[in-house]
Amino acid sequence: MKKVKKGSAKKGIKVQSLHFAKDFFTKAQAKAWAKKHGFVYAKVDTTPHEHRIRQYPPRNIRVVGQKELADGVFGIFGFPKSGYSF
Repeated sequence: MKKVKKGSAKKGIKVQSLHFAKDFFTKAQAKAWAKKHGFVYAKVDTTPHEHRIRQYPPRNIRVVGQKELADGVFGIFGFPKSGYSF
């Protein structure tokens, strides 16, 4: 499994949400991974193929891309929209 590189994100970029592939993670495992790595983990939304844990409301973030953080875990990254700061 790949390790999350702390401090590897460019300044100002934040993880808007975490997406966990159901082939790799149960809902409980997704919450545990998020907690272990210092992310918000209270609410998990489930789709047919993945579990999603929102970090920031999408209305406040301009998404710029995604990156695999670990096997089966993808981070959706973005910058704050104008008038919003982290």
